[in-house]
Amino acid sequence: MGKNLKNSLDKGEDEGVFPFFCLCFSLSFLLVFSGCSGFIETHYEKTHLVQILDELKQSHCFDEYIKKESQQQDNIITKISRNPLFQKKVEELLRDHRKKLIEFPASSVEYFLYGRLLGLLGKAEDSVYFFSLSIEKDPDFLWGYYGLGLYYLKKNASHQARPYLEKCLFQNFRFVPALIAMAKLVSENNLSQSLFLLYSARRFEPENPSVWHSLGNLLASKNRLPEAVECLEQACLLKPSRQEFWKDYSAVLIKMKKYPKAIDALTKLLEFFAEGPKKKRIEKTILYLKEIIQQ
Repeated sequence: MGKNLKNSLDKGEDEGVFPFFCLCFSLSFLLVFSGCSGFIETHYEKTHLVQILDELKQSHCFDEYIKKESQQQDNIITKISRNPLFQKKVEELLRDHRKKLIEFPASSVEYFLYGRLLGLLGKAEDSVYFFSLSIEKDPDFLWGYYGLGLYYLKKNASHQARPYLEKCLFQNFRFVPALIAMAKLVSENNLSQSLFLLYSARRFEPENPSVWHSLGNLLASKNRLPEAVECLEQACLLKPSRQEFWKDYSAVLIKMKKYPKAIDALTKLLEFFAEGPKKKRIEKTILYLKEIIQQ
């Protein structure tokens, strides 16, 4: 990445990150060691080790399946914003999810995915019920806790969101969605901790566009614009189909008075909208920026 971004990453170690990292590492070590020592002594046989590896593989498959299904949901919602006729696709998707709930009534994954889809469709209150059911089916299901944490975070109920997100991170600090959400939760009061969480997420999943987007927005909110614009540009490159990435990227470019690049980003943003007030506002902004350049 660019020089500004490299400096930003280096700065993370100078902004109170190291003590926080030591605390997290110490807690993680104590929890893991105390929980695993007895297990290792009693389950040393090869057959049990093979079983553990199978469970880890299954957990990884669940994560990949959830990401794949979530991507499908996001794509359909994006298409609706461009063309309302795609509403039929949403009905088909809802039917498919309800069918899976009947076929796999014990699947915490399917309850989570159905709740997530309801949230995307603006039925957040209904999604809480299905996130809770996913945890009821499997009390160790991290995505269910994450769903509830994100729900309360979006309602600005930080005190209610925190326990669910902490549950995710204490159980698995490499769970990137929870790292991103927790970084947002603490960003107002603890910039160093928020940066540490996002830098950690970046190390775990360097190709995750949501990590770059969140990091860019955080840096922009602290007026660290050169670093922010590089992060937001990277998010757009990694996933050009996300409307909010182009929106936030263009906003920072305008703030930095990089008008030609801002026009390019806004032109890309136009592709996400059918004819209507939002599209007209973007077109008006583009014309205004062109006038500034010509002056």
